[in-house]
Amino acid sequence: MITGLALAACGAPRSPETAPAVGERPFSFDPAEHGPGPLPEDVEETIRSLRPPPAQVDTPAVVAAPAKRDTLWTTANGYRIQIFTSTTRELAEAEALKARERFPADSVYILFQSPWHRVRVGDFATRQEAEDKIVEAKEKGYPDAFWVRSQIRVMSR
Repeated sequence: MITGLALAACGAPRSPETAPAVGERPFSFDPAEHGPGPLPEDVEETIRSLRPPPAQVDTPAVVAAPAKRDTLWTTANGYRIQIFTSTTRELAEAEALKARERFPADSVYILFQSPWHRVRVGDFATRQEAEDKIVEAKEKGYPDAFWVRSQIRVMSR
């Protein structure tokens, strides 16, 4: 049964009554019946009508090049302050949003180490800078803040 359906769907000839209509007239084309040479005009016309129109792309006449920067970001060993830990991404993202408001001058990161989402603040080159930020974090509502060694982002010239 299934083999018969597969054969019927793949290669069985169709009667003119069941052939799909292109435009308002039934149309069928078997390349094996055509042979070499150019296609009949009605076939060419049908093929042209089935092609999608060319895409219209709106491009500005002049594309400005991005401004060249004289600095690059690189990584180095350093410290960050961990202020929050959760098993759900949503809670970590909400806390990171609050931290961005409370620490506008510092970067805020969400680090996932299964099953924990950790929110960390800052890029500190020295432990003393991290210790100073811990005091500030505790004043801003993070009593359990602590420093962690981390790869930090630093600007190099």
